[in-house]
Amino acid sequence: MPTTKLTQEQKRLRRLVLSEYDITEAKEICHYILKYGLWNEDGTHEKRLLGRSLQSAMVMAYCRPFSGNSKTEHTLPHPNIDIDKKLSVEQHGLHVDLKRLRHKVFAHTDAEVRDLEVDVASLEGRPSIVTMSIVHEAMFSQKEYILIKSLFDAVEDIFATELKRIESTLTPGDSF
Repeated sequence: MPTTKLTQEQKRLRRLVLSEYDITEAKEICHYILKYGLWNEDGTHEKRLLGRSLQSAMVMAYCRPFSGNSKTEHTLPHPNIDIDKKLSVEQHGLHVDLKRLRHKVFAHTDAEVRDLEVDVASLEGRPSIVTMSIVHEAMFSQKEYILIKSLFDAVEDIFATELKRIESTLTPGDSF
């Protein structure tokens, strides 16, 4: 596909479509976690492991549209929607928290947010390192997942509204 002939509005539309996919993915993961009780409050080790893995995937999918994508010519780096003004104060705070957690916990390892303990034990007469690491602030409760899902619903609606607006300006038969 030749990418140099795309207009800015076509590139923006492509970014919005990709961003909507990401938001929908995050929302579906959140729904699955809520449906199957995979939050981190209790349960078996396997259940917590699955919940944490899905939580990480959920946060990463949600944050993709807001973290930039500068290495492509056929879309814009960001969807260029000022969602900050369209979210409630509570939703905006949650949006900011998820982006921070994505950067400090899920996409990178930041020692400042990890409760890391390193102990040196003796194993067969030799020093042996025993570690434990917990990221307390990244362990969402059921109530937090419900709030997160409402944020995802709101952001999905914002993106869908913008896509409908752009769609109304397109000509049937166009392909890009």
